Amino acid sequence: MGHILTCSSYVDDDLTRRKFEQADCTLFSAILCSDTSYEKLCTVAKYMFWYFIWDDLFDCGALKDDRQAATRYRDASLEYFKYNLLLEGEYPDISQFPVEQQKALRCWDEVGAHIRQDCDRETCQILLEQMLGYVSSVSNVDSLFSSSAMPSVESYWQRRERTAAVYCVICTFPFAYGFNITRAHVEKEHMSRMWKHTSYLAHISNDIHSFQKEYNDGQLENLIPVLMANIGLDVNQAMQLSYHICRLEVEGFCANADRLCVGEDAQGRRIREVFINCCTDMFMGLIHWRYYRTLAK
Repeated sequence: MGHILTCSSYVDDDLTRRKFEQADCTLFSAILCSDTSYEKLCTVAKYMFWYFIWDDLFDCGALKDDRQAATRYRDASLEYFKYNLLLEGEYPDISQFPVEQQKALRCWDEVGAHIRQDCDRETCQILLEQMLGYVSSVSNVDSLFSSSAMPSVESYWQRRERTAAVYCVICTFPFAYGFNITRAHVEKEHMSRMWKHTSYLAHISNDIHSFQKEYNDGQLENLIPVLMANIGLDVNQAMQLSYHICRLEVEGFCANADRLCVGEDAQGRRIREVFINCCTDMFMGLIHWRYYRTLAK
């Protein structure tokens, strides 16, 4: 499991492969796994690579304009992760799908096996719940933007929290750093609030950074136009408000991190430290990763 996954292993199309290689998701993985083993870094990098492959099928790939095929594939993906993380049910028959879509799931086989090997069932269950929420939220036609009406800010954020997959990434930290978590850990007030602030920081900063590109591509699913339409702002005002919201989210994150107590023993202190550091690395690492990619072009 310690071998880096190459794009050519699971992506046949040359143009798509170059796109994923330029994304350099290994850089972001290295930021999150700066103090883990090389083997776990490789697995996390494969996990991040999977997000690009799988999400693009719905966003701009073969499933973008085929609602029925997208629904069938999404349902098979849900069964796939149930089997892969908990060995529940049966490995779904994905031979009905084109080779490209089969590979987009099979590239996660090694990831699931490594996580099952190192994590207990409850930790895998917690990760699975987040994975199922993410997978079920992805749609080839975003219902929020499928009509002529602009969604409210609240409804946009609710959907964005699921489609950004931030909680899925957060739930890989126990695997990466070698400990298990329980439902009680996840449900602690300051832990859950810290995760939410991390999620907001990740997807708001992403929307700020990607707005120009998405605008040029005619994409509306972004916080900036949602703020403009709902509050009556111009582009600059919406950008400034988004930046202000990010600052408030940072303050909220720091306040909850200061109050978080997982336990007085060494294990509790380690869990607290890893989640605080990794959540910080996540939203700061995403910003660094995006600007690094922009400057590298």
